[in-house]
Amino acid sequence: MWPSARRRILNVSSYGLCYTRGYARRGEGPRGGVRGMRWFGIPVGLGLVCLAALQLQRTLRRERRGRAGAEEGETSSWQLAMFRLLPARLFSRRAGSLSERELPLWLRGPLLGLYVRVCGCDMSEAVEEEVTKYRSLSALFTRSLKPDVRPISREHSLVCPADGRVLHMGTVDQEGRLEQIKGVSYILHQFLGQQAESYNNNEGTADAGGQCEVVDRKERGGGGGGRELHYMTIYLSPGDYHGFHSPANWRAHTRRHFPGELITVAPWAVKTMPGLFNLNERVLLLGQWEYGFFSFAAVGATIVGSISLTIDEELRTNQRGKYVMGQFSDQSLPRRGGVGGGEAGMRLGKGQKLGTFKMGSTIVLVFQAPEEFEFCVGPGDSVLYGQPLGHVRQLRKTT
Repeated sequence: MWPSARRRILNVSSYGLCYTRGYARRGEGPRGGVRGMRWFGIPVGLGLVCLAALQLQRTLRRERRGRAGAEEGETSSWQLAMFRLLPARLFSRRAGSLSERELPLWLRGPLLGLYVRVCGCDMSEAVEEEVTKYRSLSALFTRSLKPDVRPISREHSLVCPADGRVLHMGTVDQEGRLEQIKGVSYILHQFLGQQAESYNNNEGTADAGGQCEVVDRKERGGGGGGRELHYMTIYLSPGDYHGFHSPANWRAHTRRHFPGELITVAPWAVKTMPGLFNLNERVLLLGQWEYGFFSFAAVGATIVGSISLTIDEELRTNQRGKYVMGQFSDQSLPRRGGVGGGEAGMRLGKGQKLGTFKMGSTIVLVFQAPEEFEFCVGPGDSVLYGQPLGHVRQLRKTT
C-alpha cells in the first residue's frame, strides 16, 4: 500500500489537480479513466506541515535547553516590527483551512503520526487513540479527552483552565502593569480594554458599561479585608490538549473580542517582546466571582487565528479586512445553563468547557482575591486542566 501511495505523490502534477503521464484534461487518468486527484493543496500542505514540524522540533529543543530569549528590550523592537510585516493573519487563515481538509486514509498514519511524535501528544488520554481515525489535522488538534483523565479539584477555589505550562503569575503593580514573563511587562488596561470594569469598593460588583480606564490594584472590601488583582499566564504548546475550561465558579456577563495581530506566543517570543499580548487577537470573558472581578482571556497566535467558544457560537475570529488596534466589540452573555442563580450574566461552573484553540496558544487570568490568596504552582510548572491553581488561606482564630 505504501509504494502505491508514494507513486501517487510522485505522479502529481505541479497544480496538484490530476495525474500526469500525458493526461491533459482534469478528471482523466491512467487505467481507463481513473479520476484525478481532488485533494487540492495536499502536496503543498504536506510540505508545509513537514517544515512546520521541523520548526516545532527546533523550538521545543531550544525551550528545553533554556535558550528561550534575551534580556528585556534587547531584540524586541526589530522583532516586533518584522513580525508585524508578515501576513500572519492571511497565513493563519490559509493554514486553518488546510488543516481542516479531509486527509486520505493512506496519508493519515504518516502525517498525523509525525505530528504526534514531534509535538509529544499523549494519545492514551484521548477518547480516540488511533491517529488514523482523525479525518484531518484540525480534528487531531481539537481531540477530546477521556472523561476521567482530568479530575476537577473541589477543595480549591481556582483550578487550571487548560493543559500547558505556567509562564508567570503575580499581582498587578501600582502602575497597572503585569508581567508576560519575569522582567517583561505589559499594561493591564490596554489588555482588558480602555473602558474596563467599574467596581463598588464595598461589594466588589462589576459593571460592563463602566468608564474606569484601569482596574484598581487593591480594593477594600467589607470588613476591611484587602483585595488585590492577581494574574496568571499559561502557555499551551502545540502538543497539548487544546480545549479550555472554566477555572472557577463565576458569572460572566460580557464577551469582548479584540481583532489584532497573530504573532507567535512561544516562550522565546514572550520573553523578548514586551506588550505582545496587547497586540495579538484575543477573546475575553469578563465578570465576577466570589471575591470580585474575574476575567478569562484566550490569546491568539500564528496559525491560531480561530478561537471558538462553546458558550457563544456566533463568535468569529481572524476575519478578513482591516482592523484598528485597540478597538473591540462587546457581546452581553445571556443567563443560560451553568450553576443556577437569578442575577444577570451567565453562570459558569468550575471545569465547564468554554472553548477550543485550533493550535497551541496562551490563556491569561486576571482576578481579584483577598490578601490571603496564594497560588499552588510556580513559573515553569507543567499543569493539567482541573488541577489546583490557588486558594484563599484560612486564618486561624486566636482566643
